Amino acid sequence: MYHFDREAALAYLGENELLFTFNPHELISRVGMSGSWRTVRAVLIDIKKQKIERVEDWQVPDWGQYLWPMAGNQVLAHVGKQLRVYGPGLKLQRVLTLNGPLAFVAVSPSSKYFAVGVPA
Repeated sequence: MYHFDREAALAYLGENELLFTFNPHELISRVGMSGSWRTVRAVLIDIKKQKIERVEDWQVPDWGQYLWPMAGNQVLAHVGKQLRVYGPGLKLQRVLTLNGPLAFVAVSPSSKYFAVGVPA
């Protein structure tokens, strides 16, 4: 079942914020979008306060990676038909709407640049 090999992900959004995403339920919810989608729960935790700061449910693809850490305390997330950049506080900073399925994301060694492939 290689399609479900990325059930959870972790990323830091600064020194004090940890973003943890996971499948909130054993029965995965599917959405009527092209391709198979599932719901993951994104939880932002303040490490120093040991407190949950924010919770969101995201629709992500059933296959492959959906979260990539970036430089500058940011993450790139494949949510629905969008690539989203989130910063500290899980604040949405940028959105790129995809015109098709995401084929690949390649991250530069500095985590500042990304190559994104979408089939024509």
